Amino acid sequence: SVSLHDVNEILALDKIDLLQIDANSTRLDRVLYREDVQAVTQRFRTELNYRIGQQDYDEIHLFLAIPAGLALELGRTINPNMWPKVYTYHYSRRKRPRYQLALCV
Repeated sequence: SVSLHDVNEILALDKIDLLQIDANSTRLDRVLYREDVQAVTQRFRTELNYRIGQQDYDEIHLFLAIPAGLALELGRTINPNMWPKVYTYHYSRRKRPRYQLALCV
């Protein structure tokens, strides 16, 4: 899971809106099947579209603890013409801060 302490090293938690989407289980194979990936992707898209519509954010920062295949699917849902700037971060236990900027769309 994503540590809020690690996120706070990048963004001040008292100045952001936080959205957490968790799987119902922490098993390693939780998001292994196509149906699981589709369910998480749909929830991600729905939640972010709703929040963007309500708040008109200038930017979104994504800190994810997910399998690479799911990350690709979530990335495909980002619409640069309809969404604000989206920043994604790569986690490295050996670096400080542990999350490093990976991509900005």
